Amino acid sequence: MADVIRVNKSVVTFNSFNSDIGDVEFSCLARALEENTSIRTFYLNSTHITHEGVKCFAEVLRVNCTMDCVNLSGNKIGDEGLEHLWGTQQKLFDYDSDLEK
Repeated sequence: MADVIRVNKSVVTFNSFNSDIGDVEFSCLARALEENTSIRTFYLNSTHITHEGVKCFAEVLRVNCTMDCVNLSGNKIGDEGLEHLWGTQQKLFDYDSDLEK
């Protein structure tokens, strides 16, 4: 999946709900976003992401400023994950999303 995102510049929305994506896969997706700045909306809801995966994603968000909306609801990223995200572009996050600890 990360390879598709890395090379396919026509993708503007990424949506994966209730999938088996964990921290390793999420980190790979995040690194792919360093090379693809066409994605504007990123939904990765109810997966197996924790604060570890979010750490890598937050690093990428500090560099990739092209997204308009990110929704990570239903993941167990906890307070530590939220701290990683806090330093990024807070306007991106759907504040109605139900982030779980």
